[in-house]
Amino acid sequence: MKNVLGREIPEYIDGYGNVKIFEGAFKNMNSLKKVSAKIKPVVPGDVKLVNSLEEVLDKVDIRDGMCISFHHHLRNGDYILNMVVESMAKRGIKNLTVAASSIFPTHKPLVAYIEDGTV
Repeated sequence: MKNVLGREIPEYIDGYGNVKIFEGAFKNMNSLKKVSAKIKPVVPGDVKLVNSLEEVLDKVDIRDGMCISFHHHLRNGDYILNMVVESMAKRGIKNLTVAASSIFPTHKPLVAYIEDGTV
């Protein structure tokens, strides 16, 4: 088969499989479907504060395989990442990706969650 430049390429490559040729940068315009988060507006008088981390996790739709993100503001004194991952592990959530801007010795408990498949 020939690619967009007219070069002959194989239809199958051992160790790779069937080859799908590149058809140009703009061939599949508008074919990507994205899903965004549900965002509820907060108006004056509404209360958006919660009483616990567990209440936060009850309100959000965290599922297996999702990415959770953390800022490094408190650096080596920040236990939030540990608390959140522990709470998610108790809920049986698995295969999380942790996107933390930095990790410190205080985050050593993450190792156990990596080993058990939570992260």
